[in-house]
Amino acid sequence: MVRLVLTDMCTGEEVVVNVNPSWTIDQLVEELRRMGIVGPNAAVHFYKRDGGQEVPINSTAVQDLLTLQAAGAQILFESDECESPESNLESLRESTRRLEEMSESVEDEFESLDESIEKLKKLKELLESIEKLEKRKSALKLVIISLIIIFALMTNLNH
Repeated sequence: MVRLVLTDMCTGEEVVVNVNPSWTIDQLVEELRRMGIVGPNAAVHFYKRDGGQEVPINSTAVQDLLTLQAAGAQILFESDECESPESNLESLRESTRRLEEMSESVEDEFESLDESIEKLKKLKELLESIEKLEKRKSALKLVIISLIIIFALMTNLNH
């Protein structure tokens, strides 16, 4: 077994993997999965750093990675499960946009609630007015009955 030093493009951390030079790249990916470095269904891509840029390595043999490493190349890998800062920033922007929409919706709901509260207050005032009118109605009935009785008594007295 030979040590292969890989740099995780997502975290920037170095990962040391003991490999067999006769392995395929697929076997290396399986070892990364077994080590818990990448997820069980992750697609993994390998690169070499050349002049400050990452150049894809299109090889199926681990021996090619070992040869590049022996020549002084930095070997990098990237998992499709990696959340890059750009995708995190985009996700944050999307979350912010959704929160702003929710905030507007909540403000609309509060305005609607305020309107409903005002309507309920007016209904309460109307009910109180109706209760007062009912009391006046009862009082007026008593006055009318009293007047009828007085009128009847006066009519009887005059006869």
